Amino acid sequence: MELIARNVVKVEVPGGGWVDLRSRIAGWERSKIRSAAIAMKLSDASNAGIDYAATVQAGMEIGIVAWSLDEELTADNIKALDEESYDFIATKLNELWEPRSDDEVKNSASDGATPSEEKAQPPKESAG
Repeated sequence: MELIARNVVKVEVPGGGWVDLRSRIAGWERSKIRSAAIAMKLSDASNAGIDYAATVQAGMEIGIVAWSLDEELTADNIKALDEESYDFIATKLNELWEPRSDDEVKNSASDGATPSEEKAQPPKESAG
């Protein structure tokens, strides 16, 4: 058992720029992402569906902690990313958040990062 620290990994985005991504997520965050996938139509409760876009968006909102864009990091601005960048970041988050093997768990640091992960410093908060 371990507590998940907010470790971040700086990732260069093809085409220019960077994002700082959470390298691991806590259990409740994974549940939050999964629950975003369940879409119930109020007019027909028997017609439940899966909203894949909502799942990806929830993961992006949890996973992206900083970026090189001048615009503020918001849910709406994440949705406004170009398709290539959005897909690249979503794929990278899926790779980072894959369940770890027993060997990776044994070889992980106390903060949960595996030795192969390159960690960035947490973003500094601006005054104002």
